[in-house]
Amino acid sequence: MSNIWIRVVFDGVNPRVAIDRSIRIINREITRKMEEFGYLEDGEQAREFRIPTMETVTEWMQDANGTEWANQHSALR
Repeated sequence: MSNIWIRVVFDGVNPRVAIDRSIRIINREITRKMEEFGYLEDGEQAREFRIPTMETVTEWMQDANGTEWANQHSALR
């Protein structure tokens, strides 16, 4: 976002052009990182990318620490 702001305010670039350029750069970086971490292979989904929710984080903590952690932090549910 700061790059868009700089291009528009200081360089006088049309806001739509600055946003479109940044979207391409951001999408390219996201794709590169998803390939790096094994979520994409040759542009195809290799494994599911789960977006954590409070419930899934609590489950992960239970798996890592047993039910003791979850019992101590039951207010987070």
